[in-house]
Amino acid sequence: MPPSNIFQSVVRKLKGSSRDPFLYLGITAVLLLGVVSTGPGIASTSLNSQGLFSLFEENLSREPCLRPAIKSSPESPDFLFVQQASLKAVLPPVAITSQVLGMWMGEGDISQRREITEYVVEEGDSLWAIAERFNVSLDTILWANSIKSLLIQPGQKLLILPV
Repeated sequence: MPPSNIFQSVVRKLKGSSRDPFLYLGITAVLLLGVVSTGPGIASTSLNSQGLFSLFEENLSREPCLRPAIKSSPESPDFLFVQQASLKAVLPPVAITSQVLGMWMGEGDISQRREITEYVVEEGDSLWAIAERFNVSLDTILWANSIKSLLIQPGQKLLILPV
């Protein structure tokens, strides 16, 4: 295609885009961005000298809208600002201990058990259920009783170590 034909096709495409409202919106946005980004220099001298626009002059005499806080409020103990740009979780320096806040009737105070308990396995018991009932880990029951498999028999005696 000769260069003159390419030029003519580009001109035809540009003529069609003059009807596009987004073209005018884009041009307006670029112009406004240019005026605002130059700050009070252009806007205050050209518009304010004619008495048409005094927005920039009034704002220069007042305090800026966005400014760093002079007084800092106490921060949440859960987060810490890192270089004024991000937050980092802060863990408390104290160890958190669990508490029993409620128990079912008839359970007894298992958490206060200080001696070794001998438990006789009943029909339908499993090591998981026994460990949960006495609030110990399954590994503790397996280790204390030298059990190699998860199979237990009714009548078998198990040692339950204190918590």
